[in-house]
Parts: sequence; C-alpha cells; structure tokens
Amino acid sequence: MTTIKELIGKEQLLKRGITQNELSKVTGVSNTYINYLRNEKIMSPGREKIIAIGAGLNYSLEEINQVLKDYRFQEIYEDDFEIFFNIARSRKITGFQPFYENINYGLLLYTLESIPGDKYLINKKPSSTLEPPEYISFRDKLRARDKLNPVHSELKRLLAVERRKLLVLLLEKYKVTYIVCKHCFEEYAARIKRNEPERTYVIKHLNELINFIGHRNYNFYLIEQCPRLRFTLKYCKDTEAAFDKNNLIIYGYGGHIYSKPVTGINERDRLLGIATDSTKLFEHFAFEKDDYLENYVVSSLTDKKNMISYIEKTISLNMKS
Repeated sequence: MTTIKELIGKEQLLKRGITQNELSKVTGVSNTYINYLRNEKIMSPGREKIIAIGAGLNYSLEEINQVLKDYRFQEIYEDDFEIFFNIARSRKITGFQPFYENINYGLLLYTLESIPGDKYLINKKPSSTLEPPEYISFRDKLRARDKLNPVHSELKRLLAVERRKLLVLLLEKYKVTYIVCKHCFEEYAARIKRNEPERTYVIKHLNELINFIGHRNYNFYLIEQCPRLRFTLKYCKDTEAAFDKNNLIIYGYGGHIYSKPVTGINERDRLLGIATDSTKLFEHFAFEKDDYLENYVVSSLTDKKNMISYIEKTISLNMKS
C-alpha cells in the first residue's frame, strides 16, 4: 500500500523539486494538515486532498490512482479535472522541478502560459497549442495510452483547449515567438501524406499556424540548425514581487517508446525535463535563443507574408504527393 505519508516525505519532496511550503501554496492544503499527515495524526485524508497533493508533486494519473485505490477511493474521473487546473494556476515555478512523460508536463506548460510576459519557444514542430485537440486523442489511441488510463487523453485534450485560450489572452499584450528547425518542420508537414484522419489533423494544425502568424504579436521563424534541446523561456512581467524571476522549461527530445510484451503498457514514465527559475540557466538558454535568431533564421522567410506563402505551398505540395 502506498501511503500519503510516503508521498510527502522529505526525500520525496526533494526528488520532486518542491518544498513543503511550496506544496502547501500550490495545493491549498495547509502546512498544519501536511504535518498531521506526516506525523500520522490524520490516517485517512480526503480524496480531493490526495489528488491535489499528487498533482502538486507532479505524479502521473496512474500513480495518483494507485494511492486512491489503496485508500479505497474512486479513481480520477472527469469531474476531478478542475483540481488539476487549479494546481496549475496556483503553481509558482521555483528551484528545479523535474517532470515526466505524463500529464504534468502539459500542466507545467499551462502554469508558464498563465504568467504574464513575452515567451520564446524552441522546438521541432509548430506549437501543440495550435493542434486540433482531437489529434491528441488520436495519438494516444495509437500508443494505447487511452487503454492504460481512459481519462488521460480527455484531460490532455481539455488541457490543450485551455492552453489555447491562455495563448489568445497572452497575445493581447505580450509577444510569443516560436523557433523551429526547417527540416523538422518539413518532416512534420509530410505527415499530410498519411492516411485519414491524421492527414486532416496536420492540415488543420498548419492552417491554424497561418492564422496565428497573421497576429501582430505572434512570430514564427524557421532555422537552419536543429536544436539539441527544446526549451521555453518566459520573461515574467507584472507578477508578484516574490515571484518576479524569469522562468525556463528545458525538455529533451524523446526517443522510441518501448512497451512491455503483451500488455502494450509503457514500463514507467521517464524523466522528460526540468522547470526552473534559475537565473544562470535562464541566461544560458536566452543566449542560445539569441544565437538562433541572429545566425540561423532562414532569411527569405522573415517576412510574415513570405512565411505564410511558404507554409501554404508546403501544404499543397504534400497534398499532391
């Protein structure tokens, strides 16, 4: 049996990159209550508190469900999703917070997008925020992830919808700049040659990208050098004085997913990256971002009209292939 005491032990908090005070702020669970759980003065916490603590510690849905089952509670279902969104809205990215290949990566991006300020993203393909939400569910079915946890895909889908709303709000006042490897972009666009419904999903994604490029505060650049790491820089503005440091999310490129024989279920969630407010790391990756923009941008596509024309032609060529 996995106990809530084990989840909030000092070693686990250290592993998850969060202090007890930060956990309390993020989850809304008081320090007093957390201490009672740690000292076993409360032996059976409420169901919502278990979910909140698990989400605050970046546990996967599968891990949280296991704790719920151990306490004989119902597993996570759609009515619980607002707990996860509240956690993401309340979270402050401080110290070094690791995240894994499950829902907490999307929640950390949601956190970052909730903070006012300009944002820069370096990636291998256009923003997933602009994807049709149904494309997310489609990919999860291909990976059999929806069989592992039926509500996982729905939470990811709703998270994409909410992140899209945040992006629209952000663009009213701040700039978003997306930087993508040209070769990787063309590889992604070549998915149009695949069968339906993926063909339609990719076309919708690229057309939505065209729509956003037309926005005065949305910039999209293609570069001639493929980045070794994906990362997101958030230049925080208009935030509380105690949390006015810039934020950085670094995430590596995933390889092939190997599954257990027969079951098709991933053996475990793997470390994907780190969210941090480290000034030194932020400065290093800001320099990397500036280097891409100054030395590797495809010069013929810096004009928005030229970029839109290029994407339209890319779509057309792949549709004919």
